[in-house]
Formats: sequence, C-alpha cells, structure tokens
Amino acid sequence: MKPGELALFYHTGKDKAVVGVARVLKAEGEDVELGPVKPLAEPVPLATLKAKAATKNISVVKMGRLSVGALKDSELKAVLQLGKTRL
Repeated sequence: MKPGELALFYHTGKDKAVVGVARVLKAEGEDVELGPVKPLAEPVPLATLKAKAATKNISVVKMGRLSVGALKDSELKAVLQLGKTRL
C-alpha cells in the first residue's frame, strides 16, 4: 500500500464487516498508518462480500485476519454501493 491510496476498514471481531474507508498516510514495509476518510452508512458483512462477484476477491475476504486491505477502484465502488455510501 502507498500513501494516498484508499483502503477498507474491516472489523475482524464477532460481526465481521467492512465499516469504513481509510486513506494510507504512511507505509513502511508491512506497517501502515491510516487516517479516516468516511464510515459506511451501512456495514457490509463478510458473507455479502463473499457472495458478490465484484467483491469476492478483496484482500479482507481472501485473508480473513486483515483489518485493513488495499483494493481496486472497481472493488471500492462495489463496496461503497453495498454500504450505501458516497465519497
């Protein structure tokens, strides 16, 4: 991940879901510092991400222990639509 890129913020606890969008502020190796951009109007559950063709390959779906993950523009648009959110 690179500074300026957008990322999903994902809750890995009991209610696994994407809950917001963040921006990468600093990235050094595997350590990434994020800043908040916007919470989703509605969380997008893991089950929904897995069920949709546009989101089933997002990093937080493929590697379930991630709390933040990089994504393609098309994936971001799909998650925002599912979460009923506009940036």
